[in-house]
Amino acid sequence: MSANGWTDDFVPQVTARNKSRKPILLILNGHGSHETTLIIELAEQHNIILPGTEMRRGDFIKEYMGVRAETFQPSVIISAFKKSGIWPVNHDVFTTDD
Repeated sequence: MSANGWTDDFVPQVTARNKSRKPILLILNGHGSHETTLIIELAEQHNIILPGTEMRRGDFIKEYMGVRAETFQPSVIISAFKKSGIWPVNHDVFTTDD
């Protein structure tokens, strides 16, 4: 777990938002802290896939575009805009505590 709490906070956040219950893909940047036994065990326990090898840029783009085509649907985008208060504009979406 990281000192700043990022790792502690990550698993509950992504698993709570995973409505499909499909595996979660976590793309890492190669930092050594991502390769600890604890992180790997946490990922396995929570159905999180940690890509462990480099992917060619062309393959990444192909995979990204496939996922994007499936998930970037108007209904998803509109829902995200509503939740964030972007559209329709909702000035009350955040409180002073936020």
